[in-house]
Amino acid sequence: PLAVLSDSESPSSVIRRRLTQLGIGDCFQAVVSSRDLGFTKPDRRAYMAAASELQLTPAQLAFVGHEAEELLGARR
Repeated sequence: PLAVLSDSESPSSVIRRRLTQLGIGDCFQAVVSSRDLGFTKPDRRAYMAAASELQLTPAQLAFVGHEAEELLGARR
């Protein structure tokens, strides 16, 4: 399963709609937005929220990102 974990001013529903408009919405089982959560990466709770949405443990996840701080946050 795949999820989008986005630091965004848009709620998850808007991000999901945009992904659907791009034709890739069905690729993601979960879309999690910092707007809905109230905190951003690299806060541990952001990654845990995505894991919870996918019903997976942290050990079952791989995070793909481009910022060192976010990668370190995911590792923690």
